[in-house]
Amino acid sequence: MRDISAEAGTSKESIHFKDMADKHETQSKSWRWASIYVGGITILFSLTSIFTYKIPFIAPKNAIEAAQLISGKVIIISLLGYALVTCVKNFLSHKHNYEVNKHRQTSLLTYNTIVNASPTDDTREVVLRYAAQSIFSPQDTGYIRNQELPNNPILMDIAKGAASMGTKP
Repeated sequence: MRDISAEAGTSKESIHFKDMADKHETQSKSWRWASIYVGGITILFSLTSIFTYKIPFIAPKNAIEAAQLISGKVIIISLLGYALVTCVKNFLSHKHNYEVNKHRQTSLLTYNTIVNASPTDDTREVVLRYAAQSIFSPQDTGYIRNQELPNNPILMDIAKGAASMGTKP
């Protein structure tokens, strides 16, 4: 009875991660299209701005007007470039968060299978600890990259578990 309730509990709770993963997948599709549109507009503006000096009412008549035309183009292209970078970063962040939530959902759904396959209580304890760490530890959001590697001594715990198996009667 306990196993059945644990299985139902993990399946029930994994739906939260599935919902968030689906939400991030939808958002990533929107940001992907925004990136494509803004990129297209940026390229189109850049290409057309090459020839604007030939249009009679825009053509600069002296150095000051030429400087104004050039500075205006630079400002607009810079803003479009910033918008493009922002769209791409948001797209990548939502794709990353989709993957993180799918990973958490999979961790919850496969937890019982892994625990039931574990030969000892020590191994089950290690599996529980790392499943909980995988599910609940903070993850990179994609906005600010954390360059530190996580402190994840899984091999040490497995080695301790294997060593303790050898010393038990």
